[in-house]
Amino acid sequence: MDKIWLSCNPTLGRWIFLRMNLPNSTRALLLDLNPWARGMEKGGPAAEPLVQARRRAGEMRAADGHRGWNQWAAAMLALRQRLQHDAPSLQVWRETATADFAGQILRGQCIFAEFVFPGPVDFSGVRFTLDAWYNAAQFMDTADFSEAVFDGDGFFEHAHFSRPAAFDRSRWSRDAQFRMSKFSERASFREARFARDAWFAGTQFHGELSFAGAEIAGEAGFGSCCCHGPTEFSRTHFRGNAGFERARFIGAACFDEARFERKAWFNHASFQAQASFERTRFHGPADFADASFADMPAVIKSFAALARQFNDRSA
Repeated sequence: MDKIWLSCNPTLGRWIFLRMNLPNSTRALLLDLNPWARGMEKGGPAAEPLVQARRRAGEMRAADGHRGWNQWAAAMLALRQRLQHDAPSLQVWRETATADFAGQILRGQCIFAEFVFPGPVDFSGVRFTLDAWYNAAQFMDTADFSEAVFDGDGFFEHAHFSRPAAFDRSRWSRDAQFRMSKFSERASFREARFARDAWFAGTQFHGELSFAGAEIAGEAGFGSCCCHGPTEFSRTHFRGNAGFERARFIGAACFDEARFERKAWFNHASFQAQASFERTRFHGPADFADASFADMPAVIKSFAALARQFNDRSA
């Protein structure tokens, strides 16, 4: 049985080598798909060069465009299917399939539209100096964009995140475009800062969603979104208009201490579980016309009463 040294502890950010027994055919295919890993067969070079080798291989593959990348991704996913009942080998596969761009400054075109990422993706701390394109990208494993800086627009429309996605403390100088995207598990935008618009219209959130402590300076577009899990907009600062018209909140929705500086639309929104608006501040008009609640919060009852009084006086 051949052996390969290829395990990584991402928490420590360094390679920890373990002997892994892999079938000859699996080992050969893995190395054919990832020639950069050949140096590890007998202990290989030191940790940092291994990280650099994997990163360089990903950069070169990405430069060839989505067709070449996706051919590699399809082969890697087929190999993963063969290893699905072998946990140690899956760990080897997962570290090999990782796309690691963490901490880089991407000065050229950043086009990942229609890319399939078979393993974990790490864009944490990346600075995108031009527009970042991820339209219709498929993230099959975890996606980490925490503390990323977008100097241009960020396009994630119709993207699919199969595993947890983190955009915590990300910074967006221009527009964030997530229309019609899908998050199958947890999505986190905690303390993110959007200097312009953030568009999530029609997006499906199947796991927990958090925008806690985030700030959106421009338009916040969440119309027709569907949030299946618990949703948190506590302490979120909406400096522009905020649209949640026809949004569906199947899980609990928390807007505690959120601030709406301009108009907030919740018309035809559906809250099917507990909705909390404790200490929420509405500095502009708030429209809850035809919104439905499992248990209407007191502040919404007050809005409804004021609306009735206004209509009575106008009659």
